[in-house]
Amino acid sequence: MIFPNVLFDAIFMAVMAGAASMLGGALGQVSFIKRDWINSELRHGILAVGGGALVAAVALVLVPDGMELLPAWAAVLSFLLGAFAFMQLDLYLARKGTPIAQLIALLLDYIPETIVLGAIITENYSKAVFISVIMMVQNVPEGFNAYRELKGNKSGVLAKHIYLTFAAVIALGIVSAWVGVRVIEDSSSLLGVVMLFCSGGILYLVFQDIAPELKLENSHYPAYGAVLGFAVGLIGHSFV
Repeated sequence: MIFPNVLFDAIFMAVMAGAASMLGGALGQVSFIKRDWINSELRHGILAVGGGALVAAVALVLVPDGMELLPAWAAVLSFLLGAFAFMQLDLYLARKGTPIAQLIALLLDYIPETIVLGAIITENYSKAVFISVIMMVQNVPEGFNAYRELKGNKSGVLAKHIYLTFAAVIALGIVSAWVGVRVIEDSSSLLGVVMLFCSGGILYLVFQDIAPELKLENSHYPAYGAVLGFAVGLIGHSFV
């Protein structure tokens, strides 16, 4: 039986994680940072923290928990298929030259992670909280980059509705949390597939889109942000 408060909690966590992307968008508007080197290091540092949090989610929760629910061959296959699917979408967006690549990247991890959150909340509430915190940490830099990308769109069509777009992201998170609680919660095998599929895709995005952006000449601080992001995951995992 699904208790109403469990569904409410899952939706609340999804909304908070989605709202973090809106916070990142708000940071993207900051105009008082004038000196280029500060702006550059800040952007790279924020990106690194999000990357570290993503790796923490994969290493500490998604892969180990997913592998417990699946036979080894199914776990590896799901992992590889996730990476392949994300790669194909990434290639498609690159060919199209779309101005919403960062927004798509945000959705690619936010939606499946929210499904996982909803699916596990009845069995392990503290782990659901951990996942929601990791999502908030990673969604701030992703929202930051998505805002900058949308704002830089020459057509200006999407830029006029940026926050409406982020609101739609939150709405999708609510639906995903509901799917996790109502649909996937009773299917451990399906949950394992979702976890491993997400893990492969997220790891691909980290090394394809995030890690290459972190290196900055004459500065080592942005890369340390990845360590800080992973440390957030370690702290959260210690309470699970």
